[in-house]
Amino acid sequence: MPHYHFNVHDGVGTLDREGMLLADIGAARRQAMLLAGALLEADANRQRDGKPWLMELTNQAGEALFRLDFKITTSVPGVSAR
Repeated sequence: MPHYHFNVHDGVGTLDREGMLLADIGAARRQAMLLAGALLEADANRQRDGKPWLMELTNQAGEALFRLDFKITTSVPGVSAR
């Protein structure tokens, strides 16, 4: 089974050193979406308005396979994303 790593780049940067064994790239894509959702939920009160962050999926060799890009933008002036 292929080994994948889910690295987060949000100004701090968190490298996934452990990684995860998954059946294929499709399973890795689904897992990346689940992990990103969990991060968004766990960090819902963090002020990120306008500051982009991303999750990059790499293989065991460290090659980037794809990434998920996120940017929360408030549409109404004076309204905080909190």
